[in-house]
Amino acid sequence: ASYDAARQALRVEVSRRYPDVTISPAYNWDISNRFEVNPSLQIPIFNQNEGPIAEAVGQEHEAAARLRRAENTMFKSISQATANYRGTTSILLQADELAKTVRVRLNQMQHRLQSGAIDRPTMVMTHIEQIQAETALLEAEIQQRQAIGQIEDGMQQPIFDHTSAAQVSGLLENNQRNSP
Repeated sequence: ASYDAARQALRVEVSRRYPDVTISPAYNWDISNRFEVNPSLQIPIFNQNEGPIAEAVGQEHEAAARLRRAENTMFKSISQATANYRGTTSILLQADELAKTVRVRLNQMQHRLQSGAIDRPTMVMTHIEQIQAETALLEAEIQQRQAIGQIEDGMQQPIFDHTSAAQVSGLLENNQRNSP
């Protein structure tokens, strides 16, 4: 916005370089009542409005430099957040595979416990492993969502609207409920 304002100020100052003709109405009642038209002309003969133009050019350059710095900061922030997102997505996929493997193992161990092939403490250890795997999965999901938040912060715009986020959360919950 400040760059656009500086650019517009430059246009105004450049337009003042050329003659400015103004025509204004007037009314004269000295001799007779009559309407008149009074033209006036401003001609920048000596300096061609160079001082204000140079000042406007300087302000435009400053605004452009601020804009480039802000863009560079934003791009750097987004690229770092995107790399973080990719890393957390990889961790999430690994944690999900581990959780699935532990769930399958838990089911197998429950069948083995019912058949008497293992004892109760072994089954408790398998439950602990499942809790640890589910905790790691939840932590990975949190990290991924924080990475999405970092991308949104860099873009200064939400990636998902509220309905999409609710749908994604609902899908994750259904997926966890339906998994063995």
